[in-house]
Amino acid sequence: MKSFKIFLSILAILITIVIIDTLQAKIFNNSTMLKIREKINENSYIDKGILVNHYYCNDNKNITTWKMEKYNCPIDQNEKLEFSNYSKVIENIIIELNIPEYWKYEELSKKDNYKFELKIYKDSKSGNATMYFLEDKFSVCGTGLTTEKLKLNSGISATIGYYKMENPAWEFIKLDDPYSNIILINNSLNENDSNEILELIKTMTITPILSQDDLYN
Repeated sequence: MKSFKIFLSILAILITIVIIDTLQAKIFNNSTMLKIREKINENSYIDKGILVNHYYCNDNKNITTWKMEKYNCPIDQNEKLEFSNYSKVIENIIIELNIPEYWKYEELSKKDNYKFELKIYKDSKSGNATMYFLEDKFSVCGTGLTTEKLKLNSGISATIGYYKMENPAWEFIKLDDPYSNIILINNSLNENDSNEILELIKTMTITPILSQDDLYN
C-alpha cells in the first residue's frame, strides 16, 4: 500500500509538471521544457511537447498550438524559393505541379491497376506522397476514416481522408469527378512534411487536350 501511495504521489507530481509546463507555453507563447525539436526547413522548426507544439517560423512568427491543431508556417516572402514546373501528359489531359527545389520526384513504371505513378519525396523515398492515375475510380473505407472537402488552387475539388486516431497527417487525397481516378497516397510522411506537400498538391492543374472535333464543335 505504501509503494502504491508513493507511485500515486510521483504520478501526481509528473501530471502537475506537465500541466504547468503546458500552461506557461500557452500563456507566454513559449515552447515547453519537455519537448522534441524537429526541423521544418533551413529557418524554421517545431518543438513538440506532450500537449502542445511550438512553431518557430522563418518569418519570425512564433506560435504555440494544441496538439490536434493544424498549423503551417507561412512562406517567408524574403526567401526566394525555386520551383520545378512538372508537367505530364496522360491520355487526354495535362497534369502540372509546382514542386519546390528541395523536394524530389520520380516517375515509375505503370502496373496492372494504374497507368501512371509519380513519387514525390523530400529526404528519403521511404517517406513520400505518390500520385496514381488509376484504371478505375478509387474507393476506400475503414473504421475511423474521416473525410473533408478540399479545393485546389485551380478550382478542382477533391476529398482528403484521415485516420486521426492513428495518425494526424492525411492518408489520401482523391480528386472528384471527372478526375476521380487520380489519387495521392501518403506513405509514412511526418505531420509537417504532410502539411507541406499538401500545399504542393494544391498547385496541381489539369488541362484537357482538345481533339480536332472538339475544336470545331
